[in-house]
Amino acid sequence: MFQEVLRLVLRHGYYDPEPIPVTVVPDAAGLFMASGLVIRASDWGWHILTDRDDFPEEITLDLVAKRSDLLTVTQGAQWQRVPIIEALIDDDFPVLDTNSPPTLPRDPKGALVLAQLRVALNEVARVIELRFMPILAHWAYHIVGEGAEVSEVYDPDGVVEFAALPSTTLPDGRQVTVLCSTRALPARARAPYRFTLQIPGPFGPQTLIPVLPAPGPDFVSLADPGSATPRVQSNIYVSIV
Repeated sequence: MFQEVLRLVLRHGYYDPEPIPVTVVPDAAGLFMASGLVIRASDWGWHILTDRDDFPEEITLDLVAKRSDLLTVTQGAQWQRVPIIEALIDDDFPVLDTNSPPTLPRDPKGALVLAQLRVALNEVARVIELRFMPILAHWAYHIVGEGAEVSEVYDPDGVVEFAALPSTTLPDGRQVTVLCSTRALPARARAPYRFTLQIPGPFGPQTLIPVLPAPGPDFVSLADPGSATPRVQSNIYVSIV
């Protein structure tokens, strides 16, 4: 009879509460099967099962991305290398080191692996929750149209503030007003923020766009004056009609 030796639960701040788009596979499938292990997926996560008593002390799993933008929205993900995450015997909540994790060379012809997970097994079944953090980015609204130069981005909840960046010019000569969040926000597939575009009016602010669009999984790194690290920014383009 098969018994569970590991249950792996995956979380990601960008996709929550939806599941993270990955497939979990053994790094060495032949050795995995020869050791009497099988892997199954369910609504509760990924399950490693065995019908033997002499299963390995450690297994290595590859977390294969189903879509390339998963790496884009994940803190610590790398395009040239594969980060390694270790779940030691006393660590049921491992995390991806976003600063300087151990890595492996990425096979350019192989699967797009988000990370490799190395798990120490125990005689008692383990339940491990692995959480990935979303990238943090400044939201920069690029606004064109009548009134753009005096427009403001307003947060009804009073949590996020926006400030004007230097304006830019489109190829057709139109001026673009850029309003950027003063702090970086966690990227979310379903952003909890509802920002409004408004302009000053004779009787108070006048709303032009009740709910501004949220950014997609597309980010740029820009030089940040006064900082040694670049600023990650998400550009959102809005037209006032």
